Amino acid sequence: TDKSIKLFNAVDATVVRTLSGSTAAVRSVVFRGDNSQLASADDVGDIRLWDPAKDGPQGLFSGHVGPARSLVYLPDGKTLISSGDDGTLRWWTLPPPPTKPLAAAAVAVNRVVKSTAGNEIIVGSADGVIRVFTVANAALARPLVGHVGPVSALATGGAIVASGDVNGDIRLWTLSTAVALPTIAAHGGPILALAVNTQGTQLASAGEDGTVVCMHAENGIVIDELIKIALSEGHIEPKYHALTRPTRPAVPRRGS
Repeated sequence: TDKSIKLFNAVDATVVRTLSGSTAAVRSVVFRGDNSQLASADDVGDIRLWDPAKDGPQGLFSGHVGPARSLVYLPDGKTLISSGDDGTLRWWTLPPPPTKPLAAAAVAVNRVVKSTAGNEIIVGSADGVIRVFTVANAALARPLVGHVGPVSALATGGAIVASGDVNGDIRLWTLSTAVALPTIAAHGGPILALAVNTQGTQLASAGEDGTVVCMHAENGIVIDELIKIALSEGHIEPKYHALTRPTRPAVPRRGS
């Protein structure tokens, strides 16, 4: 229960080395066939890899829901199998890929999503700033600044990013230019979840107030004109984001 792993000399039972770094009680340990690596499984479902000659883990696998119970290396030494209380067996390929840390923010990062193209990662933080990173080099591409409270939800679709905060406000951003559309006051409390369709034209939001709001999310000239019309008519309540749709020309019936 002290969360450590102890290596013993089999001849005189003395402790050769103590491996520290697990965050929960360790339930299983196993050596790889060549004895160059040790794997451990713990009560939170994490699998750690260790060099028996050094302290500190070499790698970490997470995937089980609940305790991981047992481990076995396949004979090639390149595959590790784990079992857990969640009723699953998981195959892990060795060695694990190296991690790529991102200096995302100095405060808690609440949400992370990928761009539609998959070449950028978007993170929302407790400081209200959304940061866009380039996957290829892990560099900060641009910040999206506008929220006045912690970002609590993110979603991407088409060319836009939708973000929600703890004040119930939603913002839509054109990802390539970092341009924001006017703030949508959609809920009377924190935004819990957002979803954008693949074309980036429809948005759904769920709030702590128990409501789900569906609205259009077109950008460019269409949305500019819709905003002008809605404001001129005094339609500023959230429901009008769903009711003010672009008109479509009538399609004549065949034979008419």
